[in-house]
Amino acid sequence: MLQGYDPTASLYERFKCLQLNRLRFGIHYPKEFLFIDSFSFSPYISPELRNMDDSRNSVEVVLSLIVEGQKQGLFKEMDTHLCHQFIHGIVSSILKGYYVRKYPLNESQTQQVLESSWKALLV
Repeated sequence: MLQGYDPTASLYERFKCLQLNRLRFGIHYPKEFLFIDSFSFSPYISPELRNMDDSRNSVEVVLSLIVEGQKQGLFKEMDTHLCHQFIHGIVSSILKGYYVRKYPLNESQTQQVLESSWKALLV
């Protein structure tokens, strides 16, 4: 998720990079994306395993970006984990439709997904 991520870029550019990386991962590795998405919410996975830290701290990067957006008054004041799930859910839902060929994901549609997920968090 952190490929090409520039911590000095604007909040918008960092957000867009993270969401685009999430989307690209899902496009290029659909089985892996679906496994991770399902695994994360399986009731059969122990809380200890589900909540294990990722070695790259990508979740922390996303959460800190959300907190920063909230402090700047740009993002809605809501639980950061809920905000993270909200933007993940947008990408996950779009990818699932893409997998069953409900629609293509060309460059224009990809940009629309990024813009929509950004606007979903704005105040």
